[in-house]
Amino acid sequence: MALKRIQKEKTQYLQNQMQGVSVKFDESNPYQLYFTIEGPIDTPYYGGQFNYKLIFPPDYPFKPMKITSLQKVYHYSNYTCIIERCNCCSPKNLQLRKEDWSYEFTFYSQIKSIQQCFYTEQFTQLEEVCTEQSKLYKLNREQFNFNVKSQIASEKAKQQILQFIAFQRFIKQFISINSDSVFVDLFF
Repeated sequence: MALKRIQKEKTQYLQNQMQGVSVKFDESNPYQLYFTIEGPIDTPYYGGQFNYKLIFPPDYPFKPMKITSLQKVYHYSNYTCIIERCNCCSPKNLQLRKEDWSYEFTFYSQIKSIQQCFYTEQFTQLEEVCTEQSKLYKLNREQFNFNVKSQIASEKAKQQILQFIAFQRFIKQFISINSDSVFVDLFF
């Protein structure tokens, strides 16, 4: 039943993709997918790309999927809100309790709700969230926005380093240069 439901949702998603979200289906494991949310324009998250892994349980849709952030996300709601009794969500920790899950939910609806977490202004009317980030958000929005941008820059730098290392390994396969060379170590 789970695979049939997952395939149905996948087909529906491919016919109606979300703007600002890219989904990569894991062909080797139909119970798993990856998605990236682009930081929305006019928010401090603009320019960021936030990567997640979604795992369907074998008894999906009767039990909730598990969504994990693959990187740090600086957000004022920095804990699992449904578990902690509040109404808001955090784009970092996204595990629903079984009693909050409905079999009518889809991965599309869950990704959409995570995407909405990046529109920070929507959270100002919700229940109080007691984290250091929430205090900073209320007292010094400029510093909060700076911290968000710093986190995004840090994540981008990590990705660039990983890409450079992969490129370096690739090049070393094809160039037979003394590996003790400073030039090779710095540039290849």
